[in-house]
Amino acid sequence: MVAVGLALLVGGAAFFMFNLEKNDSVSPEQSSAESLKVNVNIHEEGKRYTAAAKLMQQGDAYLARIMSDGEGEDAFTNHVLAEINYRAFLSFQMSESLRMEYGERLRGTETGDNCSIYSAISKDGVHFIAVAYPQYDSDSYEPTINIVTGNNKEYEFFKRFLEPPGMADSIYYAVDLYAEDLIGDRKEFEVELWEPSAGAADYPVEHPEQLDSNVDTILKEYSRAAPSNLVQNKKWNLFLFHSYAARPVFVLRYNGEVLELKG
Repeated sequence: MVAVGLALLVGGAAFFMFNLEKNDSVSPEQSSAESLKVNVNIHEEGKRYTAAAKLMQQGDAYLARIMSDGEGEDAFTNHVLAEINYRAFLSFQMSESLRMEYGERLRGTETGDNCSIYSAISKDGVHFIAVAYPQYDSDSYEPTINIVTGNNKEYEFFKRFLEPPGMADSIYYAVDLYAEDLIGDRKEFEVELWEPSAGAADYPVEHPEQLDSNVDTILKEYSRAAPSNLVQNKKWNLFLFHSYAARPVFVLRYNGEVLELKG
């Protein structure tokens, strides 16, 4: 079925964006707000309750797939999606017993070898997901990268920046950042992204499309916007680095808050 990623697909966009066309874990009917069962252990109301309940439901759906499919070919993808849902869910208010239960579920789905997909949620309910080009064992990440971004050419797009036309031309490591306001109506978010794990912080290249004609060519070929610190709601926004660590740690500043994107 056509519908879900981190949550419900609505009108071509998604509540957590991921467009998993081959994922049949949750139907649109199951994912609808009307079908969410009241859970008195979630201590939220209105949009905050709906967001929290959907995150919990989606995490449970991916956990069920992990339990039923074992270590099949989709195992890594299911672990990543369950982890992202559970991490965001635990940012909401809930009973201590529910927090303990879902903290255990999160720990049970975390993948120790993930060096590509990260997430965080701000205090005001903006959910950020980052997908980075993995610097080792990279081909094994291709299906998950494409599924998480809802783009079957995402991994191919990333690799193009590592294949410059000439030996002297620059290579770039790509990071795609997604943002969604779960509880409000904001349309865009001004962010600052950096990678500090190698000692001195690495920052994205500013205006690479103006400095490098190959970057501009790739962006046009894949119909992508130029990198920008202004991220649109429910959109993926590209950042290009000259380098980052083999196991990068991405940090994001948004609205005065500093968030570590966890993978």
